[in-house]
Amino acid sequence: MRLADRDAWRFPPDRDLAARLRASPAVQRRIASTVAGSGPRTSRSAMLASAVMVDPAVLPHLARAIAGLRDQLPGIPDLELFVYNDADLNGFVTPGQSRTIVALSSATVNHLDAEELAYVLGHELGHAAYGHLDIPAGVLAADRTLPIGDAARVRSWQRAMEISADRTGLVACGSLSAAARALFKVASGIVATSVVASPQLFAGQWQRLADEVIAAGDRDFHHISHPFPPLRMRAMLLFQEAIDSGDPQRISVADRAIAAMLGMMEPSDSGEPIADLRLRAFFFWGGLYLALEDGAVALCENQRLAEIAPDGTDVAAAVAAAHAQPETCLERFAEAFRGRRRRFSALEIHRIVYGLLDIARTDGRVSAGEIARLERLAEVMGVPPQGCALVAAQFAKERSDGA
Repeated sequence: MRLADRDAWRFPPDRDLAARLRASPAVQRRIASTVAGSGPRTSRSAMLASAVMVDPAVLPHLARAIAGLRDQLPGIPDLELFVYNDADLNGFVTPGQSRTIVALSSATVNHLDAEELAYVLGHELGHAAYGHLDIPAGVLAADRTLPIGDAARVRSWQRAMEISADRTGLVACGSLSAAARALFKVASGIVATSVVASPQLFAGQWQRLADEVIAAGDRDFHHISHPFPPLRMRAMLLFQEAIDSGDPQRISVADRAIAAMLGMMEPSDSGEPIADLRLRAFFFWGGLYLALEDGAVALCENQRLAEIAPDGTDVAAAVAAAHAQPETCLERFAEAFRGRRRRFSALEIHRIVYGLLDIARTDGRVSAGEIARLERLAEVMGVPPQGCALVAAQFAKERSDGA
């Protein structure tokens, strides 16, 4: 992969959300008003006043990182490097008048090896390459006068842009292991040279975290600007596997999986209900229960269930077992409902019923028998038949209007 290929593997939500923000009149006004004291000259002056400009030749491992960076990412802009005194591992990039300014904390330079530095530098240059510096996300996120929709979109974009920047960092260092070490050290603050951060083990923390979020019913992460570290590692692992496969379609598959993971950090009322990882157990077991209403799971239904199955689910085995005992699906659905520690909101319950209708319609229709089974599932959640009927009527109207 080369820098010239970056648009092919930029994380699509990063590009799409940036375009939507640029098109927002409120965001345009905020950007126009954030000019005073924030230009390139001011940025460079601030660095000269509070940091030290560093020639890579002074630090051999930094020089090796820069050389590797230019090898992996030909065409990168001229850089002006600064190091500022800080015990935290961190860095940032900002536009300069003639060069891109990259600033690293002293801890980053002291504790990361050449490969790890290449990841951090590549990550920061990724922000510059993808135009992330053109929209002052930090300023917008702190602006309490910004419309709610735009404010939520800023945070979603910040998380999405980190996925794109991580990919550039991974390409820059050329090593999944180095990227894992760097991300682990930055996230944990553990800088011992003996650190062995297995990408697979680090990424594996994501499932445990996701299970905890699902069980707790937490939906309070939408204000966080960066994805969870295990999510970022899992995203890089999926991206690397897609690249190694040689199949361009695998990147699209990885992108969809990563978007679903990021959905865990979105507020409960955003996006399509069916894409909510926190509700997938309900969609899978409830959807399988509905699909078996006529005694068989059609091919299209089987494919849909495979797409929404919770991680680690053996879909073929689950379908085979449900054929023998369909009521086990209802039991698993009830088990998932009882397993939540936080009470479900009315909106979440609505999304579950609505999503199940969407799954039932996979074969082109929602039968009377499926509605009857849907009412049994809804009863588990305390929804009376008339409430279920109202959601079904809304679903039918929206699908009819959209036809």
